[in-house]
Amino acid sequence: GQQWAAVALATAAAWVLGASGGRLPITTMLIAIGACAGFVCSDLFIKQMWPAWLPAGVDPADADKFQRVYASITGMSLVYVWCGLIALLFLPLAKPWKAHYFRGSVAYAGSWMMSMVCLFSAFALVGIILGNILQSTRGLMSIVLGVLVVKLGHHHLETHAPMKVVVQRLIAAAMMTTAIVLFVTAKSS
Repeated sequence: GQQWAAVALATAAAWVLGASGGRLPITTMLIAIGACAGFVCSDLFIKQMWPAWLPAGVDPADADKFQRVYASITGMSLVYVWCGLIALLFLPLAKPWKAHYFRGSVAYAGSWMMSMVCLFSAFALVGIILGNILQSTRGLMSIVLGVLVVKLGHHHLETHAPMKVVVQRLIAAAMMTTAIVLFVTAKSS
């Protein structure tokens, strides 16, 4: 029950955080819900995918942490290779190729791949649900980074948020932190 309360609180925190940015059009909201549903399903299937990549003869129940992380990263890498190959089919539909497009794409792809290695490693080590709750803390980081970016004068990257919005985001951050504590303490007891 405590773990489900943590999941509900994390979901509510995400909702509060999302609401702090203003009301989204219904089409955008439906697309976001569809994307989230796809992410949730893919995350849940990770638990079924990674045992297939364990070394031969290793029972998933007996796999140590290193073997789970290795299997998770191997499976994730295969998925991203296939996604990359499929994306190449759409390359002719893109704007005319220019070198600066490629440089930006490589930087984005490299940082995304590193984040996925860390995410899948976390899933292998702490489980899918806690991993997703921990991943949700990126909202906390984005609040701090957003305020920092504005303070540094980069208003073209992030707009100045009114104090009411910052407080609403901090409340969401407190809710997320509480959800993590609830989930972890329920899991350890």
